[in-house]
Amino acid sequence: MAATDAAPTQLEPEDFPNVKYWFRRSWTKMGSESNIFFETQHGEPVNDDRVNDCRRYAREFFDSIDKSKIPPTWKQAPPEMRHTLHNFLVNAFPEFRLCHNNWKVDQMVSPTYTSWCNYWVKRFEPPNRPKRRTWKKTRSSVSRVSECSFVVIHSDPY
Repeated sequence: MAATDAAPTQLEPEDFPNVKYWFRRSWTKMGSESNIFFETQHGEPVNDDRVNDCRRYAREFFDSIDKSKIPPTWKQAPPEMRHTLHNFLVNAFPEFRLCHNNWKVDQMVSPTYTSWCNYWVKRFEPPNRPKRRTWKKTRSSVSRVSECSFVVIHSDPY
């Protein structure tokens, strides 16, 4: 992974008038459809092969993480980890520069990280680490704790 050079200079939206989703709020106002936020400098959605390449690069980065220090979510990743991945992806995929404050990197990486993390946690979780729990809603309101139950995710290697 040699693409971890210094971050390129910040671009300005005025220089790229065709980019529709410079700010996250522009994308969320439009209904937040899948990956249409990831666009070229001409405002066209990036093709699926390019999106898959981005995800593959992100997984390669995640593979380099010390497995004992895997944060449960991308938002909980330490700032230096996030910064390094931002630089790695921005240098490999210049389309990620076409936004404010790297929001497109985070938007692309978050579900990829979750999927990757679940794979590592389920298959390679140390036996002394507590199991992760998720909430499962019941049919009635979730406002009362008695109406919620835990689902334990087992780390069965098969």
